[in-house]
Amino acid sequence: MSAPTPVAHMLSAPTPGNYLPTTPGISAQTPFMPTGGNYHHVEDEDQDDVGDWPIEEIEVKVVSSHGNVNEGQLAAITAVNHGARTCTIQLSSNNTTAELPFESLEPVRPSKKDDVKVILGEHRGELGSLIGVDSHDGIVRLRGDTSGFKIMGMSSVGKYIPSRT
Repeated sequence: MSAPTPVAHMLSAPTPGNYLPTTPGISAQTPFMPTGGNYHHVEDEDQDDVGDWPIEEIEVKVVSSHGNVNEGQLAAITAVNHGARTCTIQLSSNNTTAELPFESLEPVRPSKKDDVKVILGEHRGELGSLIGVDSHDGIVRLRGDTSGFKIMGMSSVGKYIPSRT
């Protein structure tokens, strides 16, 4: 005589499945990621404080007037004072210099084929070329990087303007 075991009813279930909530004959690999994506390939601009983006040799647009510098003018950052949260800029129109607070400037969004400088993230300060743009992401080839391309948020890169000295 034998007594039924607790799993005996599961092995002879009157239903067509084996009680797994999956497609018949297919099991998920573990560890399972339902989105199927690995998000480490996109550089995350949230790694650094977004307020600390100013860096030398990028093109900026003035977003609020100060003294003789008017809103909408383009300039290049020549020096950054993080303690005072100000930038020394050289205006593109007349090559004069001025000192403005971080809040009065925004980086110029680079276009495809422009030279860029990384302003946020682990590659901050590195130079490269913008190969392509896909919505909010840019495909960047960093100089000296033999591993290929990096996908970065467009807010992580600025248009590179070499020093005019």
